[in-house]
Amino acid sequence: MPTLGYCLEFPNSSENNYMSLLLYEHVAENGQIIDPYSWRIRLALAHMNIEVKTIPISLFKFREFFIKENLTKLPMVVDGDRKIATSWEVANYLERNFPEAPTLFGGEVGAHLAKFVHSWVEKNLLKHLYALIGDRIYELLAINDRPLFEAFLRNEFNLRQDLLGYQKEEKLLKFRKSLDPFRLVMLDRPFLSGELPAYGDFIFYGPLKWAEEIYQGPLIESDDLVYLWKSRMDELFSHLGPDKKDISA
Repeated sequence: MPTLGYCLEFPNSSENNYMSLLLYEHVAENGQIIDPYSWRIRLALAHMNIEVKTIPISLFKFREFFIKENLTKLPMVVDGDRKIATSWEVANYLERNFPEAPTLFGGEVGAHLAKFVHSWVEKNLLKHLYALIGDRIYELLAINDRPLFEAFLRNEFNLRQDLLGYQKEEKLLKFRKSLDPFRLVMLDRPFLSGELPAYGDFIFYGPLKWAEEIYQGPLIESDDLVYLWKSRMDELFSHLGPDKKDISA
């Protein structure tokens, strides 16, 4: 089981090794994980039994530290002198560099299918979730992160932050409707990837876990196939609930 401790200082990368990767995560001032991508990597690392030390950081501070290296997106994993950013790149790095660990993709075909799930979630599911909870995220963010978040919403999803607080019920219904393709797949299997979960499940589960914690209400009805699948995932990964760490100081 991975170690999910917090480390606010920036350790010397030469002292790092494969048994203690560093995971930089975008968090709010109260320490709450504020984007869906870190959860995917937490799940992947837990699945592969790889130890990790998490480093909570605001996006503004992260860019200050790493802009010269052209690193502007979180999450980022540091493995020795190597820095790998964005969840998809990190997942592929882990699969290539930890061949003795349980596989994330189950081979090349599985990797291609996971990429399809990744693309669908990025362009469809996440837009509905940000429309639903983006106003709450904005309130939780550090002041310097707010303009970056507004630009992200506008550029990635054509969403305006100042309009996010309206028509919540309609947005919730649209989100639930967007899950129809997933429901069809889940008619004959316990997990998206088959009898056991793999990275395709993590891609989908990460945003739901993230959004549920921020929304603070039921996103999915209890008789939904997606709810039943999520309950199975919750049971498997219930240990991935770290204490929040305040970064406002």
